[in-house]
Amino acid sequence: MVSTSSKCALRSERIALASAAASSRRSFRSRCSLIRSAASDMSMSDVSMAFQMARAKLFCPYKGWRWYVPEWDAETGECFGFVEGFETEWGYFDLTELAEATVLGGVPAIERDLYWESKTIGEIKSESRGRVAA
Repeated sequence: MVSTSSKCALRSERIALASAAASSRRSFRSRCSLIRSAASDMSMSDVSMAFQMARAKLFCPYKGWRWYVPEWDAETGECFGFVEGFETEWGYFDLTELAEATVLGGVPAIERDLYWESKTIGEIKSESRGRVAA
């Protein structure tokens, strides 16, 4: 038989988790709006890849992955950019999927670097040669 205080504690814990999940969703929306504002003029027209300006940087503090975003489609949430993870490569990734990724307790796994200053991909590659084998 479960005591009333145990039931109350479990209920409080569930409410706290639900509140954290709702907060995470709000946080996701605000992260997307921050990226929208930073990426409003992105396009991969005829500029060489090395000279593309990464206007936003996302990172996973738990795994060391980094996503640099020079191109972003606001309607679909799809980004094209430079990724440093298991491999260092160009590719497409979905901003919505990254924003929904969480770790234990619903904490967002991917964050936007709020102190990021736009750099070219060439500059990023030259800085990261010591961190990740290219």
